[in-house]
Amino acid sequence: GERGAPQNDHLCIFNEKVAFRTKLPLSQKPNFLLMFRESPGLENDADTYSAALRVAFEKISREFEVKKRSIPQKKKLSPEFLRDVEKDVLWCNVLIGFESIGNEDKGVWECIQGERSKRQLVVVLVPNLEWCKLTGSWTKHTMEQIMTPPSTAVSGVDLIVAKTECIFERLHHLWLGQRFSKENGNLILIPHMTRIELGLTILSDATSRVDVIVFAGKSKARNITNCVKAALKLVKDKRRQLGKVIIKCSHHQDMLFDDSAMCKCRKARDADKTSGENFIELVDKQLSEAEKAQLYSRCRLAICASKREGFGHFILEAAAYGCQVVTTDGMPMKSILHHQVALAHATKSKEWNLGLNYEVTAKAIQDAAKTLLDGNYDPATCRKNMVERDVDFRSHFVHFVSSIVESNHLSDPRCVNRSHHMPRLFEKMPCSLCGGDKHATLTSTNFSLNPNDTFGWECSNCPKGDISSSVPQDEGGKGHIPEKVSKRSCKESDEADSDNKKPKKTKM
Repeated sequence: GERGAPQNDHLCIFNEKVAFRTKLPLSQKPNFLLMFRESPGLENDADTYSAALRVAFEKISREFEVKKRSIPQKKKLSPEFLRDVEKDVLWCNVLIGFESIGNEDKGVWECIQGERSKRQLVVVLVPNLEWCKLTGSWTKHTMEQIMTPPSTAVSGVDLIVAKTECIFERLHHLWLGQRFSKENGNLILIPHMTRIELGLTILSDATSRVDVIVFAGKSKARNITNCVKAALKLVKDKRRQLGKVIIKCSHHQDMLFDDSAMCKCRKARDADKTSGENFIELVDKQLSEAEKAQLYSRCRLAICASKREGFGHFILEAAAYGCQVVTTDGMPMKSILHHQVALAHATKSKEWNLGLNYEVTAKAIQDAAKTLLDGNYDPATCRKNMVERDVDFRSHFVHFVSSIVESNHLSDPRCVNRSHHMPRLFEKMPCSLCGGDKHATLTSTNFSLNPNDTFGWECSNCPKGDISSSVPQDEGGKGHIPEKVSKRSCKESDEADSDNKKPKKTKM
């Protein structure tokens, strides 16, 4: 997005007043409990917020404490573990859950509700949309709480934090547009960051960077096969410009694979060796920060074209270490970088819980990569992505703190990202009967699985009397949200069907 202070008085969506039932008074020390499912990416989220809290409270000269609590991926938690969770919940007055709060065991939420019946306890959720569903998941109890009206004293979630701009827009257009942002203003955006030791980054000369790096995580959504195919085709076609394909594989670190069931990364490396070409280098060990910096210093291009992501830490990490990045033209990946990035066209997408799942071919990845390879390359400009996102994260994190605690020192910061300023908050429809605003509504969160789920626009004052037959308009006057669509929430504006036809049903 374009930087610099805005030249007009347009409303910044991050300067909305966030209203809670109550805030923590000045006399009460904020104790933050950061809860997350056992996962490196989610622990990175918790570490990022912990560091940001430290900076924010140092600025206002106010004491605070923070603890982390990881939740194992088990359907049933042991009584001993639940007792430890109860002690943490009893200690805190602000609980922040990353992806979910607790797991499939309802004991964590029962503990939270018990404490909220006695005292003030602010509950915050930073969701990953692709895992937000009501059935068969560790998020189901958290989703039930989100569906609970915010006016309920004991139940519910107080604040929803969107990690990227397009996630904010999607959540607003879904049921959160009616249930949260309409009355309470408690759907906010904090452009997400990742924890990186920038002091260790090596911004080597562009001419010495010739390799292409591909990331292979545990998730099948990483689209490993197509990413590796595209990378191999690129280095073979551009031998004078590119060197090797480096596959950064983390499969064996979790003992998910053994010699009898090798991961795709090892199979690709072995096939490459058998052919005698030796284009692939496999890195399958845990790297220190210094080793990671050294590895990135060899790479010009990073291919991160996943089918879906909760955020995409490795996308921002690659750019911070000076790599050009190819990622997917879809939510949330397309909102993370603004410099030295190319978006691979997704051939199709389908609903995946609250998020979207994309299909990205090797050809689409190659085409996107060629636009970068044929242009100018500057590692310092790649790193600029990290610097700018850090500014956005810090400036908007103040809203998070000011929405929770009372302070004589906090004020609304001026957003410096011009793309965040607009004449009004996201689209609302005027009601023809009462003149009020109509808001987005979705019957449930499992619209991928439930054929009865529908998305539409209704007036909160007279919902049965006025259901719009037209489409909300964007700034250019182009409608982009179907009025009533079965098995589908709103698409992002650039992905909407021009004729608003009902899509075919897709089995999950």
